[in-house]
Amino acid sequence: LEFRRVLFRSRGDYAVGPSILIAPDFMYFFGKHDFVDVNWFDINFNGNYLIEINNPDLVPYALAGLNIAITSLDCNNLPGSVCEENSNTEIGFNIGGGMDYFVGRMMVFGELRVVLGKADQLVFITGVKIPLN
Repeated sequence: LEFRRVLFRSRGDYAVGPSILIAPDFMYFFGKHDFVDVNWFDINFNGNYLIEINNPDLVPYALAGLNIAITSLDCNNLPGSVCEENSNTEIGFNIGGGMDYFVGRMMVFGELRVVLGKADQLVFITGVKIPLN
């Protein structure tokens, strides 16, 4: 089991219907193992289906979409190193859900999704969304 932390995430939510959002995002994970730098970028093209409940401050949603994972290893040119620098791109499918909670104009959110493909992952994200319009 390996944990990665998100260094940066950018997401846009675009309404295409009263209950459907297109939610593309970009995530950069960082990591280091011994003297090897691991870079992992995720590009996601998700569709979110908003689930209506009786509380206007809570907005649960289901999601599904496409994941593109780009990884690279940088060996830092250590003398005698057996590390080989390389990069890889994998395509997978996202499935999961989340919930937004309105706090004034901002939204606090939590999201859990599984990426199915060669780069299988379980992703849990929390954060704050700030509407730009």
